[in-house]
Amino acid sequence: MKTIYFRLIICFILLLTIGACSTFFNGASFQATEIEEPVKNDSIIMRCKVNYVKVNAVEKMYFPYMGKISTLSLNYNENYAGFASCNRFFGKYTIDGQNISFQYATSTSVACSEYIIEKAVFTALYNVNNYTIKDKQLLLKRDDEILIVYDIE
Repeated sequence: MKTIYFRLIICFILLLTIGACSTFFNGASFQATEIEEPVKNDSIIMRCKVNYVKVNAVEKMYFPYMGKISTLSLNYNENYAGFASCNRFFGKYTIDGQNISFQYATSTSVACSEYIIEKAVFTALYNVNNYTIKDKQLLLKRDDEILIVYDIE
């Protein structure tokens, strides 16, 4: 009898972990139908930590925020990956000259109280259309407005 309960508990845990990936779209979460793992052996162009994210017209969120950090890595094969305070994410980006855009990320979906941080990071990434590198910082912008600043490691 104990074996049956143990097997049921294991099955329940497996079902929970299988459903732990989702795709983010402007802060909303949708269940992913196909999850592609990021390429493990591709070369990294740059690895960065968030300095600040613009939350709205007047407010910026400086990091570490609530003791949390957020990171971003850009790879030569146009894959990006990072950590957004409690969830890992990855996806594709395109770059043409100074223009850059990030496709919507696939992410783990760990429940956390820092969701405000993740929403700010994802919203900024998805609204970026160009970049500048200045003073060891990656400035991701929408036209002339800086949305997110990463310190290049």
